[in-house]
Order: sequence, then C-alpha cells, then structure tokens
Amino acid sequence: MRALARIEEARGDWESLSDVLAMELQHTHDGQPRFELLMRLGNLEESSIERPSRALRYYQDALAVPAPGGGVRPQAVGAIVRFLLADGPGRKIEPAEKVAAARLILPHSRQRRISACRRSRSR
Repeated sequence: MRALARIEEARGDWESLSDVLAMELQHTHDGQPRFELLMRLGNLEESSIERPSRALRYYQDALAVPAPGGGVRPQAVGAIVRFLLADGPGRKIEPAEKVAAARLILPHSRQRRISACRRSRSR
C-alpha cells in the first residue's frame, strides 16, 4: 500500500492517493499510525482535493484516537479549530456539521484554557 501511495503522490493524483490511504486506514488499528493516517487524509481532503466534509470527518476521527498516556491530541483539536475558522474549504461545510465539530472540541479547548490558567497562576 505504501509503495502505491508514494506513486500516486509522485504523480500528483490526490484522489487516488486518498483512496489508497483510506484503504490503508482500514487495516491500521494502532493509535499513532492510525492518527497520522487520519490527519494526513484530512489535510489531503482539505487542501488538495477540497472535500471539506470528508476532511472534517477525518479530523474528527483523529480526535477520537487517544494520545499516548490517554490525553487528547492537540494537533487534531487545532486542525478542527483552524478548519472551522478558516476562509478556506471549511466555509463550504454545512452549519450543522460545524456545530457538531465544535461540540466535539469544546471540552478539549476549555480544558486546555483551564490548564494554561492554572500554570500562569502558579508562577
């Protein structure tokens, strides 16, 4: 699969690359490799293919993959926030999809703000 993905990437055939990576994802169940594939697919769908709904789903799935030690993955939270706030492909998403994505990241964003406040108060 990886060799085929490299070929499609070299050819610049982003849709075929997305298909190959999606097939690889079906066989990738481990945390970090799965997370990296989901983020790569989200980025590919967002930037190269401009299928914002698919990109957002990949980012949401990446958010569900626990970080080592059981924490949240800040890269996934950041991608969703950037995606929802950007004037790029994210503006083409249905409002209901944006609301659902926002609800997923709000607890994580709030927790990050609380942690940052606690750190600044302890100084």
